Amino acid sequence: MFATRLISASILLPPVVAAVYFGSPWFDLMIAVFVVLMTWEWETICAGRFSAAGAVLALSAAAAVLWVPHHPLVGLAIAAAGGGGAFIVALAQWTPSPERGMGRLRSALWLACGSPYAAAPALALVWLRASSGLGTVLWLFGVVWATDIGAYLVGRGLGGPLLAPRISPKKTWSGAVGGLLSAMAVGAAAAALGFGEWMPLIALSAAASVVSQVGDLGESALKRRFGVKDSGKVIPGHGGVLDRVDGLVPTAPLIALLAMAHEGEIGVWG
Repeated sequence: MFATRLISASILLPPVVAAVYFGSPWFDLMIAVFVVLMTWEWETICAGRFSAAGAVLALSAAAAVLWVPHHPLVGLAIAAAGGGGAFIVALAQWTPSPERGMGRLRSALWLACGSPYAAAPALALVWLRASSGLGTVLWLFGVVWATDIGAYLVGRGLGGPLLAPRISPKKTWSGAVGGLLSAMAVGAAAAALGFGEWMPLIALSAAASVVSQVGDLGESALKRRFGVKDSGKVIPGHGGVLDRVDGLVPTAPLIALLAMAHEGEIGVWG
């Protein structure tokens, strides 16, 4: 499994980094593709199928992503309208799903929640690339990736007490610490490259790592709620797109808000 994960990562990493490096429109288009896959996986988790309501969700989220670099408020409005539209369509087309134990209203509400879950991190990333620049996005990706890799390797190597057994049967406290230390190492590397002061950057990287791990647990709770193991099978060895970006779901909006409070910077850049 680790070898498969490594091969998949080695194939995906170059185009992702290239899109981040070149910025708009390549980065925006990549995020738009990812957000469509995220909404598709969200509906298949919540409803077991992809439908017209899911298409409304996916297309509106992609359109919002493409609008954000030019008119952020318009992008947010499109995403919000898409969530509302998907809710209405889901109510109109709903068919019973006994295995998920949900009625018409609850099923539509779960689907509509896919709009903020997928669109918020996507919009935040596109805005960050346009406003804060390459360094911020690479640092953010580095922190989230390091957290994931560190937690996986240390957790499998050391094992120990489970972090949240009712939510995820495999995540351990040792893995959580390993992910935290790995993220702090990314912060130290960013400071060594001259992006900011050592202690603030390391502290912010640690905080982002904790938020990333909360996002990971949140997606695990979602899958447990609906009785699925992986969000999809798009990425061999990793599962679905939601399985790979769950750490960015809460982290990217948080860093975007921090950047907004500091006029485009995250407050610790030198």
